[in-house]
Amino acid sequence: MAFTRISRAPIAQIHQVESPDFVILFDESVVGPQEVSQGQIVQGASADSTLLVNSKEQQSEFSKKFPGKVFHCPASEIAMSEISRDIPNVPMVGALLQIAKIFPLQEFSSNLKKILSALPEKIIAGNLRAFSRGAAEFFPVQ
Repeated sequence: MAFTRISRAPIAQIHQVESPDFVILFDESVVGPQEVSQGQIVQGASADSTLLVNSKEQQSEFSKKFPGKVFHCPASEIAMSEISRDIPNVPMVGALLQIAKIFPLQEFSSNLKKILSALPEKIIAGNLRAFSRGAAEFFPVQ
């Protein structure tokens, strides 16, 4: 598990997030009796929370039990298509930014290009496409 706080104001809290606005699950295979329970992942979530799952499925076990809004993004498929590796982080960030409206997509895309500037152009272009597709190809789960 990892915890991140994002705010326009200074953040003074350094403890675990207790009431998340967003819960993001990059890999559903980590959930199970031997790994992490679903309850641990959604702990503290409320009807005002949003869950984003890396999945191409129209329905998941999470959507049945999560109290708030649920979105899926086929981030692994997008990553495989655009960068030939199952690294779903860039498409998931695209979906998150589009859903949350916390940062302008074009500005993030420009920053991403700068961050990746030391890499070959093919990798940069693939990541930029993966980011754009993540922002466009997520969908709500009913």
